Amino acid sequence: MPPPTPNWALTDWATLETSLKSIVIPPPRPLPTTRSLDIWFSTNLGTVTSLFAMHTPLKRQTFRSKPWWSELLSILRKAYNSALRSSKRDRFDAALLASARAARSSYFMAIKKAKRDHWSSFLASATLQTVWTAKKLAVGRSPPGFPELLEASTPPELNQPLLDHFFPGEPASFPDTILLPFRECLPLAGDQIGRPLARSSP
Repeated sequence: MPPPTPNWALTDWATLETSLKSIVIPPPRPLPTTRSLDIWFSTNLGTVTSLFAMHTPLKRQTFRSKPWWSELLSILRKAYNSALRSSKRDRFDAALLASARAARSSYFMAIKKAKRDHWSSFLASATLQTVWTAKKLAVGRSPPGFPELLEASTPPELNQPLLDHFFPGEPASFPDTILLPFRECLPLAGDQIGRPLARSSP
C-alpha cells in the first residue's frame, strides 16, 4: 500500500505561519566545514519539517486512489448508476435505455479526458526525478532488476558484474575542508531568495 501523504488542503496555515515566524535559526560557523554545514542545514531543516508535519494531517492512499479523479467524475458516476438502475427496472422503456446509454457515454468519455489531461500535465511538469516514473508508465512494466550478462560465460566473468550490481561500492566521500567565501560574489538579500521560492509549492 502506498505510504500516507500530507493533505495540504487541511493544513492549519494560520497557526503554522505563527510557529514558523517564532523559529530562530542560528547562523552557521564563520568558517564552516562541509560536515558542520551539512549538520547545521539538516538540523534546521528538520525543525521546519516537523512543524509542517504537526499542522498537516495525513491522507492514506489506497490502490484505488486515482490522481486524475475529480468531483465531476463522481457526479457523472452517480448519474450513470442511477440511470442504469432505472433502465434495469423497466427494460422495455426506450427513453430509460437511451438515458442510460447517454449517461454511460458521458461518464467514460469524461474518464478518458481526465486521464489524457493528467498525463499531459504530468509530462509537461516532469523533472529529473519524475522522468523515470514517466518512462515506466509509458513502457507499462518495470525495468528488469537483474543485470545484463551479455559477454559473461564463465563463473569468474559472472562474479564481478553480480557483485557490482547487488553490492555497489560506497560513494566517494569529499574531504572535510573549510569552506571559504567567494570574494567575487555579493551576499544574497532575503527578497532575492524569497522570490524564486515563492513560485514553488509548500
